Amino acid sequence: VFHPSPFDFHSSSVHLSGLFIYPVKSLRGIAVSHATVDAHGLVGDRRFLVVDDQNKFLTQRALPRMALIATELGRDSLILRNPHHGSAAVGLHEPGDVVSFADAYPFLALGEASLTDLNDRLVARGEDALPMDRFRPNLVIAGSPAFAEDTWTRFRIGEVIFRTSGPCARCIVTTTDQQTAERGKEPLRTLATYRRDATDPTDVNFGQNLVHETKTGTLRVGDSVQLLD
Repeated sequence: VFHPSPFDFHSSSVHLSGLFIYPVKSLRGIAVSHATVDAHGLVGDRRFLVVDDQNKFLTQRALPRMALIATELGRDSLILRNPHHGSAAVGLHEPGDVVSFADAYPFLALGEASLTDLNDRLVARGEDALPMDRFRPNLVIAGSPAFAEDTWTRFRIGEVIFRTSGPCARCIVTTTDQQTAERGKEPLRTLATYRRDATDPTDVNFGQNLVHETKTGTLRVGDSVQLLD
């Protein structure tokens, strides 16, 4: 298990460097410069789900080619684009209650330095470095040491206060190239050498799940991160 080194948070310029929403669960995400928050999480994030003809939901875990479908949010519709099959529009306003299809928590945060640490280990093993999109975070944090986010309990980004809800145990989706849908063994093979959960070694952790105490507000790339506890 990797333990972050001591860090003088207040003397640093820790900030939000990336902000991503995933309008449809398991389809390609969108990098945005700002996003509003509501009771469910980021507005527009995982509000749609793909189902089969028996109304069973589908994800990249079983269908890695879902990564090839790009998403775009218009004023009144969600646009889906496939490089080989054209595009389609879906109305944004769902009947009845609005829900989120996050696995368990509305936000996932990951530090840039944590990915750099992993990539250094991958390269040392003769593997290719991986981009951030492999891990599908909502919030990317810059300016903190590798895995510092593991130690945070409660913090503010811009207008929004977050509380950590434990590490994110990673699944096979992280081994899927989000641009080609090709699947390999990394990064899970390397992460398993140093990121196994201390209480459940079958889990390999990378990133932190979050809940938001502030139910309204706006997040912007460049917002500072301030520890509260």
